[in-house]
Amino acid sequence: MTIDPAILQGFILGENMKYDLKLLSASFYNKYPSDTYPDILLKDLRPYIVIVVKIEDYNWAIPLRSHVKHNYCYRLKGSGRSSDSALDFTKAVIINVSSDIEGEPVIDNNEYIDIDSSIEFIITKFSTFIANYIKMCNDSEYNPYAFERIENYGTLKYFKSLLIH
Repeated sequence: MTIDPAILQGFILGENMKYDLKLLSASFYNKYPSDTYPDILLKDLRPYIVIVVKIEDYNWAIPLRSHVKHNYCYRLKGSGRSSDSALDFTKAVIINVSSDIEGEPVIDNNEYIDIDSSIEFIITKFSTFIANYIKMCNDSEYNPYAFERIENYGTLKYFKSLLIH
């Protein structure tokens, strides 16, 4: 299923902010139920912590995960949780309604320092990931193995109608 562009409204990040740490809200999960959007991350006891960044026309929520085994991510250095902790680009979602996010989550101090000091690099790496995904959608010969993995297990497929013009 794809996302209806009509639900995208508002602007989440402040004018001078490069990113924000938030939680995906119950409102977000009500709009994207797991039976329709099974690859959007959902935990029973707590929402995922995400960093919110603006890339071109969209606000993206990129989740922090403890056990990322692929390379489509930004690995967090010095995490107290796991050596596989990362910002998982394959599970990013578009959010443009402030009710999709909530809270002021607390994260590992080393992870915060890493994200804060590397945010420009993270945004560039994530932008490149999105650009490559768009290339893969438009050209079946461009890295078909990566496309299959991202398409089968990632969340970008739900936003394809917004990304591919």
